[in-house]
Amino acid sequence: MPVADLASNYGLARELWLDPAAVPPDRIHRLESDAADLDAAAARAELDLVRCLGRPPRLDVVLLGVGADGHVCSLFPGHALLDEEQKWIGVETAAPAPPPRRLTLRLPALAAAELIVVAAFGDTKAGVVHAALRDPLRGARARECRTSWCP
Repeated sequence: MPVADLASNYGLARELWLDPAAVPPDRIHRLESDAADLDAAAARAELDLVRCLGRPPRLDVVLLGVGADGHVCSLFPGHALLDEEQKWIGVETAAPAPPPRRLTLRLPALAAAELIVVAAFGDTKAGVVHAALRDPLRGARARECRTSWCP
């Protein structure tokens, strides 16, 4: 998705956080979800992660948003990205929510993070977050949400 698109996570992060905090551009490692070749972009991002953070890459902080359906990090229930145990960056070309083409961190990268912060704003996300906090496994299913942590 182009950075200028209103739905761009990176565009929003840059506007609300990175630019106001004057984060140097060489410290920002954007996933190029608008690249024509997503597989090549994912490979470049994995190399960048390893170059900057070692193997396995250990991120200090991961800031995650939540979709209204409960997905995080473009990880949707039932998708193959959840089964990957080696790669750190995933390619999604048929996401069930717009945009269909995405790059995302995979579970191994998230599991290695020092701190994960989940931000969910608005009434449309309140129910799914409440259910996940109350009972991450059964509560989400009872509310008929779709989250990557539902078995």
